[in-house]
Amino acid sequence: MKELWNLIPATAVFIALGIVGFFGGIMLLLSGERQWLPLFFTTLIFLFIVFVLSLRKLSRIRWKQTAAGFLLSGLLLSIWPLHQLYLDTRPTVSAEIDAYMYMPFQEDSNLQVLGETPTVEFKGELPRLDGATALYPVYAATAEMLYPEKWYDPYDSEVMVNTTPDAYLNLFNGTVDAVFAAGPSEGQL
Repeated sequence: MKELWNLIPATAVFIALGIVGFFGGIMLLLSGERQWLPLFFTTLIFLFIVFVLSLRKLSRIRWKQTAAGFLLSGLLLSIWPLHQLYLDTRPTVSAEIDAYMYMPFQEDSNLQVLGETPTVEFKGELPRLDGATALYPVYAATAEMLYPEKWYDPYDSEVMVNTTPDAYLNLFNGTVDAVFAAGPSEGQL
């Protein structure tokens, strides 16, 4: 009977760690912090094993080996989350924009155009433009200044927006006449 009573604390700790592990894991998943899951579960397993080993009499060397093993695995498993944390603290600029917010000749467009009347205006067949997403507001504003007013769909018109590689493909295939993008890399040539 005494042995049964000795199992109750171990069972309670096991159940408590299981509940903490389950709900903690769910919280990490729902918060989008999945990179911390391996370290979280390793810490839980470490706590459980330390508790189980505390019920047994072990030599000092065995305790040191166990602690060193878990410390090393904890350090290794924390490299990725800490790297992600470092990357998350660096400021970045997104290259993605909502192209429809920068379409030429739209009332609610975010385009910034010059207040002057241009000296050049295209009529007839218009040069077809394409380019990098980040530069779309630049050449869409140019089109608003130089092209006749009409609907220019960002993905299928004389003023298109694509990624840099797609813009160069369109240029090489003759689909567009001009590209607004960074210079092509060796792989793109």
